[in-house]
Amino acid sequence: TLSHSMATVRQVNLISIALLAFQMCSAHVQYRGLGLAVHPGRLSERTQVTCHPIEMKVGPLGFLEGLFGGSDDTDEPSAELQGVVRFLTREAGFVFKMTLGSDPARLAGGTGQLAKASSSTVGIELPCRFQADSTPSYDPLQGDVDVLKESRYFTTPPCFWIAECEQGETLPTLWQMRLRCTGVSAGGDDLIPDGIIFFNARLEKSRLGEWELVDGKVTVKEDVRFSRGILAELKTVGVFTVVPRELLPAS
Repeated sequence: TLSHSMATVRQVNLISIALLAFQMCSAHVQYRGLGLAVHPGRLSERTQVTCHPIEMKVGPLGFLEGLFGGSDDTDEPSAELQGVVRFLTREAGFVFKMTLGSDPARLAGGTGQLAKASSSTVGIELPCRFQADSTPSYDPLQGDVDVLKESRYFTTPPCFWIAECEQGETLPTLWQMRLRCTGVSAGGDDLIPDGIIFFNARLEKSRLGEWELVDGKVTVKEDVRFSRGILAELKTVGVFTVVPRELLPAS
């Protein structure tokens, strides 16, 4: 009958729209490394792929406008988020003061090979400046890293930084920087192998209301053997503090 045919057509249309929505959702993925979202070119360890639900809004175009997004979808960053961006992308940049070796690794809670050894301790300073990707809502907040002084230990690229909110938070609190390391040795001990090195810290406000990076840990990827194979984990090899360059004496 005619009514039966129309019902069948409606079912087919609904199925087609559902498939289209699923394909769009599957194509819109967010890569996560150690709890930090990164774009496909910036994958880190323990990568997961999650699919974001599509927010359904009803406008002049009805269901399809909700599916594809209306013209009012322009999220502006809050004043506080813009303050985070200004802090991280300050023109003068920062100086990373690293302390690497078995003792600092153990004191930071490390459980890797270096933390279990008895190596020498070495201090390294690295001046960096951060660039922020230009996105309407800074989601996720990320960008490239400029190493401001030639280093015998660190090269670029790849190098980038990223900051993300913890669950329930509206401002980023988890921060990570990734650099290429050519290897660090001291006193005949290999502290860091040639490869990718990760700087992890928390983004917090001080008692004076100023943003700062705290609880800095330097980590590297290390193979850990299990009964069913080998799993790569990030292990602590040292700690670091971050100081805005304009606060340091001119050299």
